[in-house]
Amino acid sequence: MRSTLINIAAIIAVLSAGLLASCGDDASPVSPENSPPRVPNLPEPADSSFYVREYLELSWECSDPDGDEVIYSIQVKEDDAYMVFSGQTTLKTMGTGLFLLRDTMYTWRVVATDGLESSESPWWTFFTPEWSNEPPFSPADPHPASGEFDVQTTGLHLTWSAGDPDQDDVLTYDVYFGTGSDPGLAASGLSETSLALPALDYDTVYFWRVVSTDSHGESTSSPVWPFSTRAQPGELLARLLKLQGDLED
Repeated sequence: MRSTLINIAAIIAVLSAGLLASCGDDASPVSPENSPPRVPNLPEPADSSFYVREYLELSWECSDPDGDEVIYSIQVKEDDAYMVFSGQTTLKTMGTGLFLLRDTMYTWRVVATDGLESSESPWWTFFTPEWSNEPPFSPADPHPASGEFDVQTTGLHLTWSAGDPDQDDVLTYDVYFGTGSDPGLAASGLSETSLALPALDYDTVYFWRVVSTDSHGESTSSPVWPFSTRAQPGELLARLLKLQGDLED
């Protein structure tokens, strides 16, 4: 009798083990736990800083511990009250195109999400300074160079370099050109730093200067640059022959 009970207990144990194994085979795998993105940090503009550009560009650092793709939502407020920009990107930088008012406080933050969970940065603050426009630099590097001689009379382009201490200013140029030391206006409102000239006279001194004007109407003039064109080919030969005759005498 005791042997029979032992055999029955053994059979039950074997059946139970098989049933448990069968249940284990049918169980779905457990999904790994998702971790939210890390909190965005290292903002640019930095918190409590002054930002001197006219258009706002933002950047930050962030990553996801699971390597998930992260979508960033950006919000910008004026005076910590009015929402003036919102947008999304998968990059860690954004050119907002937002024109900033002077002498104003702005706040901004980044919300990072991996599709399941999110992390929010604190609200960062930056300030814009009072407006103070600087005039353009004086145009420089003329071609033809100041005092240059034997300059070609056809196919000539006046060129120069220019710049402005305010990086966002757009410059235009007025060119003064003529045979007098106070040349008259030859072209205005140019957007390029060059001007094509018509055919010039031989053996003539020309004068020119450039006035550079920024987006706010501030202007700076270059000095007056003179140059002289080459002599007419036949005249040059006559001069050489005359010089040779003078030397022989």
